[in-house]
Amino acid sequence: MKVSPIRIQDVRVEYDMADVYVLASLLDRTSPTAQFTFTRGQKSEYTDDFIFKSIIDPVMCAKLCVEFDNFTCNSFDFCPGDPQGSCRLSRRHISEGSTHLVKGGGCDHFSRTVNGPVMKEKDMNEAYLLLKNAIVSKNFLVQVIIETVPLTTFVGVDLTITYGWIQAATTPVIQNFFSYSQEIVIPQYGQIFVSKVWYSKDYKLVRYDFHNTKPTSPYYSTNPMTIIHDFNTGIQYALDRLYENCTTAAIKAGAFDSTLDFSELIKDGSYVVALKNPMDIFHLTPQMRFIGQV
Repeated sequence: MKVSPIRIQDVRVEYDMADVYVLASLLDRTSPTAQFTFTRGQKSEYTDDFIFKSIIDPVMCAKLCVEFDNFTCNSFDFCPGDPQGSCRLSRRHISEGSTHLVKGGGCDHFSRTVNGPVMKEKDMNEAYLLLKNAIVSKNFLVQVIIETVPLTTFVGVDLTITYGWIQAATTPVIQNFFSYSQEIVIPQYGQIFVSKVWYSKDYKLVRYDFHNTKPTSPYYSTNPMTIIHDFNTGIQYALDRLYENCTTAAIKAGAFDSTLDFSELIKDGSYVVALKNPMDIFHLTPQMRFIGQV
């Protein structure tokens, strides 16, 4: 399955004179940030193996490190104030307290808690399909000693999921244009957030109207506001509909509708903010199980 043995838990073997049953639990991959040990205010003394510019937070840098294809990334320095590059990847695994870590530069160091795999870990769906293909092609073998019978080799013939992750059902396709309203109530703060969103993938435009009951960041206003993201130009327009003024700024990655184009980032270090597709807006994947009506 091309997964770490650590992810295969509670392995049990049951058998009779005719059949052998292997039962086990497969854990999903850990999130990128959970794979690193954090050392504040220090960086590696070695020359970095690869540098990404304009990365705005260490979570993105951790994801780039884990998914980097050119080499196995075992640590990275996150230096948000460094004009030469904020996300600095390294092949080396440098643990906390090492003499190879130095202070300065406004950097934080992140080193793999366990050395990274030579090959990227497969997700649950990929691992399941690899195991299924091995059984179909009769390459899954189990050797068992049954009482007085010598070592016997059994060939896998079937695969069943008994609990947890199930075969993916078809997730409804969300159209390239839609709108929705939402209301968020936070009783302990006596606050209500009301908003409406319009989305168009074809025009690469998103409009977000909201009206807060208390002043909150970043506009600190209770006036009706309209935010428009134009992904054709990369410009955000913030309109105060009471005072009828408009403020422009660059669209930032990490908003509910925006993400970094990692293909461009890995290819040549370009900082390109892209519009999320409709599925990503709602954090949906084709592997999710859908129950309901369309």
